[in-house]
Amino acid sequence: MATAKKAPVRNKASAKSKKTGSVTSTARMSTRLLKDKASALAYARSPVRFLGIRRKGAPLRLATLVAAGLSPKTADVLAGNLEMPASEFTTKYIHIPKQTMARRKAKGKLNVDESDRVARFARLLKQTTDMMEGDQDAAIRWLKSPQVLLDGQSPLEYAVTETGAAEVQQLIGRVEYGVYS
Repeated sequence: MATAKKAPVRNKASAKSKKTGSVTSTARMSTRLLKDKASALAYARSPVRFLGIRRKGAPLRLATLVAAGLSPKTADVLAGNLEMPASEFTTKYIHIPKQTMARRKAKGKLNVDESDRVARFARLLKQTTDMMEGDQDAAIRWLKSPQVLLDGQSPLEYAVTETGAAEVQQLIGRVEYGVYS
């Protein structure tokens, strides 16, 4: 009587690691996807998206970026998002003269105060876009339109100081919650 030969088992440890390896790699991939989704969600909720800054990995913290000094390109990107010329935005709202901006572009970095002013307008654009339920065009129109509660100035004009920006943020909150007086 002939006996059937069994297929040779090469190495039980390697067979086991292949099986757990696929589970492990699937778990790693799922974790990476969750981190990517979390990063994408954090990015979508952050004013950083209006500055044109993207980085893989940890979510970007605006305060950290401001402390390090933003790139002058971020002011140009934000001006584009606000649908205005970059030179008008930097001189009128950020208060950086053209010659100074040329030096900042050569250096590749804004100072902390200038970066903070750019971040202020990015936050206002984000909050206004949220108020308009994601409609950035409506947010830009609102930011550029004179508001009675801001002494007839537009929110952009009123927000050239931190105090003015705080009042604009209060107005945005009042509009969002229906408190008009």
